[in-house]
Amino acid sequence: MVGLRANHLGLHKSLCFLMGWNSVAASNGLWRQKTLPDVEALAMKEDLVIWPPIVILHNSSIATTNSDHRIIVSIEEIEAFLRDMGFGWGISKVCRGKPANQSIMTVIFHGTFSGLKEAERLHKLYAENKHGRAEFQQINCSSGETKKAPLDKVKDVLYGYLGIAGDLDKLDFETKSCALVKSKKEIYATADALLNIE
Repeated sequence: MVGLRANHLGLHKSLCFLMGWNSVAASNGLWRQKTLPDVEALAMKEDLVIWPPIVILHNSSIATTNSDHRIIVSIEEIEAFLRDMGFGWGISKVCRGKPANQSIMTVIFHGTFSGLKEAERLHKLYAENKHGRAEFQQINCSSGETKKAPLDKVKDVLYGYLGIAGDLDKLDFETKSCALVKSKKEIYATADALLNIE
């Protein structure tokens, strides 16, 4: 439609993002479907973070078929656990995620650059301890039995990662209605520009 070029380009870019395609047109101005390498497609998806920054936590013990191995983790326990790990000040709210999935909890950080840094620090901590997104997807695709031995610690059952655009469906309605999607690269570029001005 005439006059909606920006909207059309935005839709084109969004579709390319979802499909893992390169959205850049060739030098002659024509666009051809070109699938990005997996590493580039993943980097593109991980750049689009939920704002304010959110770390999504999964209680892996809920999926186990053995009820003796399930550990119910309350919001208060999560808050105390995060405080013990040094994450008290940057958090604005801890709540349950999507109501239909009782294993999801969300840690919402302040919508500031320092809030993003704190969310990334928590994300990295889970990744370094082999309890990040990749490990959660791996156990989620398995038979449903996540661990053989009984678990007795909150840290053993929690998997966490920084929320990206593809994770919006894991949020509760109130959080999702207030959330935006922002480019991490743009946030860092803005912060760098502000530092250079000073």
